[in-house]
Amino acid sequence: MSSITKRHVPTSQLLGEYLTFVPTPQQVDHFKADMRTLNPTLLRDSIREGVQVQALQQIPIPEQRLVIHRIYTRKVKEFSSIYPFVFAVENALRSVLADYLEERFGRMEWWTLIRNARQNGQTYTAFPTSSVRPSIQPS
Repeated sequence: MSSITKRHVPTSQLLGEYLTFVPTPQQVDHFKADMRTLNPTLLRDSIREGVQVQALQQIPIPEQRLVIHRIYTRKVKEFSSIYPFVFAVENALRSVLADYLEERFGRMEWWTLIRNARQNGQTYTAFPTSSVRPSIQPS
């Protein structure tokens, strides 16, 4: 069976592949701070990209962390540029779904029917799969 999920590689391991030197205790502290404060996925992707860049050009030791940060900043800017589109799509989907569920359950507060059913021990089978209103009565 194939998997579409990425194999998780710890950030520290990727950092070890990227750095061409043994960091000092102070440098280790800086990298640990980066790992605690930066988005882990973007940081890992930035380090991976840094490994590829380093294969093409020799990066001086003092600049290696800065290169990772430049790549990270570029990635944040790229994600920021698509945020308005993602925000609009998400809002549109939520709106369509809310309208559909309001029509399906016959009330704006459709989630209360589900919450009440779950509290009463009912499962998803209490809700019909057809377009008929659910068998659970409003409280």
